[in-house]
Amino acid sequence: INYYYRKTYGGVFWLRFEDTNPRKEKIEFYEAIEEDLKWLGIRWDKRKCNSEDMPLYYEYARKLISNRHAYVCECELEKIRKYRLLGKECKCRTLSPEDHLEKFEKMLEGAYREGEATIRLRGDMSSPNTTLRDPVIFRIIEAEHPIQGDKYIVWPTYDYACSIQDGLCRITHVLRSAEFEIRTELQNMIRELLGLPNPIIVHYSRFNVKGTPTSKREITRLIDEGIVKGWDDPRLVTLRALRRRGILPKTIEDLMYQIGLSKANPIIDWKLLTGLNRKNVDKIANRYFAVINPILLEVENAPEREISLPIHPDKPEEKVRKFTVGDQFYISALDAKGLKRGEEIRLKDLYNIKIVDFRDSVVRGVFVDFKRLLKKKIQWVPIDQAIKLKVYVPMELIDEHGNIVRESMKTEYGYVESNVTREKVGNIVQFERYGFCRLEKISKENVEAVYAHD
Repeated sequence: INYYYRKTYGGVFWLRFEDTNPRKEKIEFYEAIEEDLKWLGIRWDKRKCNSEDMPLYYEYARKLISNRHAYVCECELEKIRKYRLLGKECKCRTLSPEDHLEKFEKMLEGAYREGEATIRLRGDMSSPNTTLRDPVIFRIIEAEHPIQGDKYIVWPTYDYACSIQDGLCRITHVLRSAEFEIRTELQNMIRELLGLPNPIIVHYSRFNVKGTPTSKREITRLIDEGIVKGWDDPRLVTLRALRRRGILPKTIEDLMYQIGLSKANPIIDWKLLTGLNRKNVDKIANRYFAVINPILLEVENAPEREISLPIHPDKPEEKVRKFTVGDQFYISALDAKGLKRGEEIRLKDLYNIKIVDFRDSVVRGVFVDFKRLLKKKIQWVPIDQAIKLKVYVPMELIDEHGNIVRESMKTEYGYVESNVTREKVGNIVQFERYGFCRLEKISKENVEAVYAHD
C-alpha cells in the first residue's frame, strides 16, 4: 500500500528492516523479503537495516537519560509487568541521571546479564494508554545478530528504533495496519523528546482471509509444530504461499484497490481472491488435459490419427499440442462414474464414442463418429503420452469454530498429457475441467503441481 501511494503521489520509498531483536533474525529473512517484494513488482528507492545505527541509538539514549526522560531499571521482568499494570512506579526511577548514565555504560560493557537491566522511558504510569507506562526501550539480548554478529548486547526495542528511523529517514507518510495504532502516541513522544519530526500516520485494518491465519506469531507456531511446512505452505496467505499457489501479483494489487484503506476489519473470502485471480490467470495459462484417479478407457474400432489442439483458446495461431491417438486412454474416475451403458459421449476435441461395458476397472466403448457435437464431453489422456501427475490441493486451515484443521492438505494423483513438459517450473496452467495449477516439478516421468482454484 505504501508503494502504490508513492507511485501515485511521488516521493521516496524506503525498504527498512526492523532487525533489532537478534534472536528473531536470520539472514535468509532479509533475502526472502526482498525476493517477495520484487515478485510483487515493488522497487524501493532506499534500503536500510535498523541495526546499522546502534551507536546512534546509544547516543540518543544518553541524551534521554541526561534529561531525565529515561532511566536504567534493574527490576525483574515480572515486576515490571506487574507495576505497569498497577500504574505503580519502581524505586529505580528515583535515582539521579548520573547514576543511570553510569549503569547504562556498564550495560554496554557487559556488566549486566540478560534480564538483569533494561532502559525505560519515563512516561506516564497513570496513562490509560498502557504503552506510555514507562516502556522498555533497551534490553539485553545475548544472541548473535546475522549482520552485526556479537558486537552488541544492548538492543533497542521496535518502538524506539522505529521512531528514530522515521525521523532520520525524513519519513513523511506511514501507512500501516491498525494493530500499531496504540503505539503511535509513544512513538511520537520519543521523536518529540529527541527533536525529530513526526510523520503523518494512516492506519487501516489488517487483511484477514477466511480459513487461514495472518498473524506472524500464529504462523510461526504452526510451522514450529509441523502443522504447516513453511512460510510458503499454500494454505497460508504469506506472499510466498500465495505465489506458490498460483496467485498473481496483479491479483494482489486488484484486491488492495478493491478493499481499500478501511478500519472495518474485512474478512476476505477465498472466493473473492480466486475470482480476481481467475480473470488474470485465464489470459496466460496454457491448457492441458489431465485426469485425476485415472480409469482405463478402451475404444473399439478407434481410428488411429494425429491431432493438434490449441495451447490456449484465445491464441489458436500459436503453439499447438500434438497427439497421436490410438484406442486406449485414461479418463478420470469421476467422469467414469457418471457414464451409462449405451450412452454416447464425446472425447473432448477428438470424436464420439458409445459406452458398451464396464469390467475389471476398465471402461469399454466403441467409436461412433467425428463431427456431431454431443453435450456430454470428457477429457482424456492417451496412455502412450501420459505422465504421472501429483497435485497438492490446499484447503481451509481453520474451521468455522476457529480450530486448526490438521488434514487440510489433500494430495491427488493422476496423469497429464506429455505436452506439459514444455512448460517451466513456476508456470501456471489450466488442466481442463479440473482447475488452474502452478507447476512445481517437471520431468519426463513425473509432474507435480499445486492446485490454485477452478
